[in-house]
This record gives sequence, C-alpha cells and structure tokens, in this order.
Amino acid sequence: MTWGRTYWPIFLDISSIWVLLGFGVPEAIALINHKLHVDDTLSYYARTELHISVATAATAHTLAWYLSFIVWMSFVIFITAHIWFDQFG
Repeated sequence: MTWGRTYWPIFLDISSIWVLLGFGVPEAIALINHKLHVDDTLSYYARTELHISVATAATAHTLAWYLSFIVWMSFVIFITAHIWFDQFG
C-alpha cells in the first residue's frame, strides 16, 4: 500500500468535512439571514479586507485583490490540469 492510497483519502475526507462545516454551514446561515447579518458573509469580509466595493471599475481594485485573484486562479488551473487532464507530473 502506498502513501497516496492511505493518506489522500483521509486528507480529502477531513478537508471536505472542514470546508463543509467550517465554511459551508456558517456561510449558508449568513446568506439566509443576509438582511439581518450582512457582515457575517465571507464576501463581505473579503471586500472589507481587500478594500473594494461591489461593481467598481477594474482600476479601483487593490494590489491585494489582484494578487489574491492570481493565486486563486493559478491554484484552480493547476489542480484542474493535474487531476482531470493528468498534467504536471
């Protein structure tokens, strides 16, 4: 039995549960109660931390916004290419 066959399923299970319980449930509750607790959503937090507002011009975004977007898209593209298209090793 290799390392991948033992630890990857455990890692993926724990990560999935963490994302669901740590992010999914609180975000769903915040979105359902949006009128009462608008500041409880992840998008509100991200916008305040990155100092942007909804529907702003592209020039209004900060360096942090662009860097976080580039990192996120790089991660998504790499993972997609690696898992579904068997690229990068």
